[in-house]
Amino acid sequence: MSTIVRASHIDKAISWDRGSQLFRIGFVQSISARSMVVTVQSGDVRLPYVRGDYSVGEFVAIVADPRGWWVSGPVDVGDIPESDKPSGVNSFLPQTKISARQKPLSNLKPPDPPKQRTVPISATWTGTFRGAEWRTDTRDLYQGDLSGKGLNTGVAFFGLKIVGLRADTSKPCSITLSYKRLLAGDPDGISVTWWTVSETAPVLGAPPTRLNSQSGPLVAAGRTGEMVLNSTLCDQLLEGDAHGLAIHIASNSPYAQVEGSSIKLIVTYFPHP
Repeated sequence: MSTIVRASHIDKAISWDRGSQLFRIGFVQSISARSMVVTVQSGDVRLPYVRGDYSVGEFVAIVADPRGWWVSGPVDVGDIPESDKPSGVNSFLPQTKISARQKPLSNLKPPDPPKQRTVPISATWTGTFRGAEWRTDTRDLYQGDLSGKGLNTGVAFFGLKIVGLRADTSKPCSITLSYKRLLAGDPDGISVTWWTVSETAPVLGAPPTRLNSQSGPLVAAGRTGEMVLNSTLCDQLLEGDAHGLAIHIASNSPYAQVEGSSIKLIVTYFPHP
């Protein structure tokens, strides 16, 4: 480990006679395997250094000995009184100019903007709430009522998967929902009504909290439906106000069944920088 050179050491070094070691202060611009570029007042020099832990942007002690000038270690400049800091350093150092100086921040190329991403997301849990409980006989989603046991509300929960994407909602984002309608109900085309729900998972004995809705396309039994969620539903899912999608209507028909395992979201978004 390198020795931290404090004020008392520097004072002593400056007072030594010519031919003995002298300490000067430099600012590290860059580091390579055997040398580093150090700024001393207004000039840059490349100097070898003794083994130690160094970082760009820190102050170091520069030592003169019979072999020449060396960087001897980091310096805790906070312990050096302003009046004790050495001056006129350039006259003691070789006047070697280094062209590869660290560029000012104003000249650095800005980072590339985030690229648009597309990711498929499947549900973490699917099922149907009816009456006062979650059905245990199915993991599919139902809407309406065929048996007279009460209205069905089918739900697909996504947990924290969508909000975990950290989408930048100030830029264009979209969510496409894909699902397969099964044979229950009218075999002809039926429009399923989709709602956003606020819960991340089913709550025992409680129906999902429905927020906003959007009618889906007409889908015949056994066929796959696809729809792009409107901006309201999309923003609620991306911003974490909603964590699931439900199918529900306030009447017995149209009665419909959606295969739980078929539900997929295709999310296209820009991540936060």
